[in-house]
Amino acid sequence: NLMYRRCNRISPSDIVPRDLTHLIFAFVVINPNTFEVEPENDPQDRALYYEFTALKTSTTQTWLSIGGYGFSDPGNTFTTWSVLCADQGRRARFISSLINFMTAWEFQGVDIDWEYPVESNRGGRPIDTANLNSLIQEMRAAFGTKFGISIALPAEYTYIQHFDVASLSQYIDFFNFMTYDLHGPWEVSTLGATLRASSSVADIGSALLPLWYANVSPSKINIGISMYGRSYTLQDPNCAELGCAYTRAGNPGSCTDVPGILSLWEIALLRQDKDLGSKFLPDVLMEQMSYDNQYVIFDASLTVDKKLQWADGLCLGGLVYWGVDLYSSWGSGRTVITDSQDTTCGLAKSTTCMNLAPNQKCCSKSGFCGGTPAHCEAANGCQPAFGMCVANPAAVSLDGRCGPDARTGCYKSTFGDCCSKNGYCGGTKDYCSHDLGCQDEFGVCYA
Repeated sequence: NLMYRRCNRISPSDIVPRDLTHLIFAFVVINPNTFEVEPENDPQDRALYYEFTALKTSTTQTWLSIGGYGFSDPGNTFTTWSVLCADQGRRARFISSLINFMTAWEFQGVDIDWEYPVESNRGGRPIDTANLNSLIQEMRAAFGTKFGISIALPAEYTYIQHFDVASLSQYIDFFNFMTYDLHGPWEVSTLGATLRASSSVADIGSALLPLWYANVSPSKINIGISMYGRSYTLQDPNCAELGCAYTRAGNPGSCTDVPGILSLWEIALLRQDKDLGSKFLPDVLMEQMSYDNQYVIFDASLTVDKKLQWADGLCLGGLVYWGVDLYSSWGSGRTVITDSQDTTCGLAKSTTCMNLAPNQKCCSKSGFCGGTPAHCEAANGCQPAFGMCVANPAAVSLDGRCGPDARTGCYKSTFGDCCSKNGYCGGTKDYCSHDLGCQDEFGVCYA
């Protein structure tokens, strides 16, 4: 997003990885001539690697992802994956360079994002399935337990049939199953211009069937959740429900600037600017919102929690989000865009106080909306992601102070981004180390 987005750009240091077990940097690429790992955008990406891997904690690992959808587009990397995997010497060179790359930049694991083995129109050949098995097996042998391995797995059977998931699952930590964008405006020629849920639980359940038939352990499957909504331009503004007709993809978002996509940050901004509400769709476990001739369907706090419960019922490993930069710099892995209907807020209810009456806009540490100092003062535990706080913990410290007593934060402070246990902003170990009492609510902290 830092390279291309025209606003709401999120740097790695903006991310606070609460609730997330893994953060994955997307993408690095493979040199099609040497078959060694290199930055996708050099030197811009190199400047971000240490900033990203500094986010690791005792409960959050920082990984990298190799490839991506566009890596298999026609061009000089069109066949790179297939050519690499077909030769033991090339595989060895790739694995050696990958280990050196992860060691140098302090990454802890790698996500292999080759989405189209075998598919000839994406640079694949029939031998890819067996060769990918060889690559992953050799990576695990070389990595031991020092580095993790995951695989980005497409949800469409057309593509997943070319992965030997039973064999691969022996050597990886987990599959990141991309169960979002299961329907969209690209289906006009096959299914017609009719609104469909982009990620319904019924469709996710169907997509999982090949994995069950292959006896893949549920604990190694993370189902995908998009941090953006799919948007459409309605044929009739008065028909804004699933099953209604649309004419084209929705208008581009102000920052993402892509037709048919609105980031959750942009959706939240639209809700605020246009005073919009959303509707929960229990049959698909998603939410929808419409205005003028525009319609958007998306996952929000309520639906994410319900999908997590659904995943827990299947003993799945968890959820994988694409991507934390599409909501906000909070980066907690939970979206916060549904209104409080019963004066409750916070993680327990996953609602917010933002759109309530002025005297009810703050979310207390106990999870209730209100307007008293107990609800609104940061020093009393106000939850700023769910309601207004006074003072705002995200505010920059202008005098070198932070924390509950100063009621300010250190984000982009001239004194440093970290808030010490004594309530001062700085950038040294005394300020930034969790062991020394760094206050992560008011600044960046390092393990």
